[in-house]
Amino acid sequence: MSTYNSAYTAPFPSDTKITIDQAFEALRIKCREPMKFVPAIVACDVLEETSTFIKRKATTRDGKEMLEDMDLYKPALVTFKSNTGSFVTNLLSYNAEGTLLLTFTFSFPRPPHLTVGTVESAEWEKGMSEGGKVAVTNSINTTLEMFEEGKLN
Repeated sequence: MSTYNSAYTAPFPSDTKITIDQAFEALRIKCREPMKFVPAIVACDVLEETSTFIKRKATTRDGKEMLEDMDLYKPALVTFKSNTGSFVTNLLSYNAEGTLLLTFTFSFPRPPHLTVGTVESAEWEKGMSEGGKVAVTNSINTTLEMFEEGKLN
């Protein structure tokens, strides 16, 4: 099976006072309540949870259900492994200037009807890439809203 792999990084605004621990708390909330961060997810049931692991059943806008195992590595990394074959990471880091960054990496199974190198496959890849940018941007914006509302420890 062929996969599509990509990554996208965006900075938190330089004037924000959010800490990496607070941003990580938002990622933990994202695991439990993804609807606030990912518009394509419309429902979520947490099936199991510890301080370093969350298992959930999420339902997408088109009615598809997926089981996801999320490993949390405080204060910087969350991994998402899905029964659909996708693997996603959310990584908090700093650049050389000390700006807090959020990077998502994506590995998605290519739909079986798409052949690498075709126009259709390229269009699908472009959509996946744009979706990744939106996911990072939405996550930063939601995190900052939660921070401003005092919802992050």
